[in-house]
Amino acid sequence: MHFIIVYDRPKMSRIAFESFADTAKGIAISRKLQFEQEYANREDVEVAFFESASEAMLRRTHSRYFNSIEELAANVAGKA
Repeated sequence: MHFIIVYDRPKMSRIAFESFADTAKGIAISRKLQFEQEYANREDVEVAFFESASEAMLRRTHSRYFNSIEELAANVAGKA
């Protein structure tokens, strides 16, 4: 699967999250380019493109895009 996340860094929150089937990679890349153009003047906004076996796997490997600052801090504290 393919995923696009538009992320507001200072607010640590997602602006957009979209998923696409494996067969729709071209559509996903076009959508990513649309987001990049839309947020071109916002240095604080990140447009990220991922390929992952599932949304659950993406949430595990890139939790900063899905968890609150409190959840991230608790995860770090639990591993210390």
